[in-house]
Amino acid sequence: MPHLSAAYSGDEYHDIPHLLLFQPTSEHLNLGQMKAIWWLRPGLYLMSGGLMEAVWATCLKYVLISHSMRLSLIILLVAAMCASVFFLSLALKTMPLGTGYALWTSMGAMLAALVGIRWFGESFELSRLLGLALVVIGTALVLRGAR
Repeated sequence: MPHLSAAYSGDEYHDIPHLLLFQPTSEHLNLGQMKAIWWLRPGLYLMSGGLMEAVWATCLKYVLISHSMRLSLIILLVAAMCASVFFLSLALKTMPLGTGYALWTSMGAMLAALVGIRWFGESFELSRLLGLALVVIGTALVLRGAR
């Protein structure tokens, strides 16, 4: 394996998974590489957490509309809730609270809204799409301000 300081140079992006597994320090990486890892790892955690948010919200909606209390669905709902908070906690170890929470909730809200539109026949009106676009814009502004 090449030296870690070369992880982001040239075509050596295959080292990125390795870099996500250890806690990088300035002894191993320069400042630019540290920033890349600082945003990459929590970003993956937040994406996973946002996905789990949408999963549990979808399960909850299905339980409510079908009046079905199947054990497997309830277990999936609770597991997705726990996984969502777990991934958020991993991201918040190295990310500011406001930034992490804003990104986590907006990803979950966006995915849940798209699932609602696609599978539950929820409205697809211009005002709703504009609101979702504003969520994306707001999230981008929060992310930009945190850098």
